[in-house]
Amino acid sequence: HPPPPVGLPYLPHLLTVADATCATGPVEIIVGDFRHWFHQIEVTKRTSRFFGVRCDKRNWIWRALAMGHSWSPFVAQSIAWAILAYRSPDQPNLFELEFDEFQQPPQFMNLRGGGVATVYYDNFMAVGPSDTIRRLRLRWETNFALFGVALKHFECKTAKELRTDGAKYLGADIRLQRAYDENKKSWTYSLMWRLDEERLAKWADTGALIVGIVTPRTTATIVGRLLWQHSLSTTPLCHVAPTIEILRRAAIFQ
Repeated sequence: HPPPPVGLPYLPHLLTVADATCATGPVEIIVGDFRHWFHQIEVTKRTSRFFGVRCDKRNWIWRALAMGHSWSPFVAQSIAWAILAYRSPDQPNLFELEFDEFQQPPQFMNLRGGGVATVYYDNFMAVGPSDTIRRLRLRWETNFALFGVALKHFECKTAKELRTDGAKYLGADIRLQRAYDENKKSWTYSLMWRLDEERLAKWADTGALIVGIVTPRTTATIVGRLLWQHSLSTTPLCHVAPTIEILRRAAIFQ
């Protein structure tokens, strides 16, 4: 049977939801990354026999979740959410709903007290008022230690740090803006995001193509970058579809 839908977040929609939290005042943010997430998920012996390669006349079996299996994205996303939403019976629920109320991994979960949390396989983020984010940070730190999760990156930024330094999530540079409303005689806040300039500069330095050579690999690289750029914008996917089709045809005829 094919796996159920994974329900990955669409970043512009997610940040629009998070931006609504700013109506009540400045927000803080948590961003983090599980280290080698798929390979942290151990599989049973019964399942591992489906994950393997043959090399030098020997069979090598994976003991961790293989990224190429059709069910692996659903499993990895579900376990990530289960860890982030876990609470012991004596702990209050920091989310508006229980995780087991969802039929499939949600794109995001609203936080009690305002704010939103999400995870994209190994990249997780939460935005909300300072009290809510600080409680969530302590909960997540406890859960990571409880389940033995190795982290590549984990940080919490205050509203001031989010204004001056910003935060990076899924290739987006997220910042908190504020402006003084003369009519209300108070500060207003909003979230803005843009493409991560460091990542774009890295792509420009390394290059994706050797001029005059088009291969399936370089085509896949460019298509992946086009789709990534699309995921950070509100441009309809149909606008990049012709370009993707041209690259696909060029690779086939090489």
